[in-house]
Amino acid sequence: AVPVDAFLLRESTAAYVIELSSNIFVTAVKMAAPAIAALFTTSVALGLVARTVPQMNVFIVGFPVKLGLGVLLIYVSIPFYNVVFQRSWLTLQSDAMTVMAALGQ
Repeated sequence: AVPVDAFLLRESTAAYVIELSSNIFVTAVKMAAPAIAALFTTSVALGLVARTVPQMNVFIVGFPVKLGLGVLLIYVSIPFYNVVFQRSWLTLQSDAMTVMAALGQ
């Protein structure tokens, strides 16, 4: 698809690669958003507990709580990740062929 001696990077090809990269980043943020929101909410709740109960060491309690919550969220999210990966995998081949064809022109 891309001849060895005819590699040509055009502005339109670079823009398409940048668009694909931004789509990957957006997908990653969408996949991580529930975990980020839950862990942020946990941090806020632990901060409130630290202010209301100063005798309790929040760092000792917070690490296992966040770790357990993170593992639980990953376990619950695996079926949703499967759907996202399948959609991404279906478009990967066509996107790769489009980039290679654009590089070979």
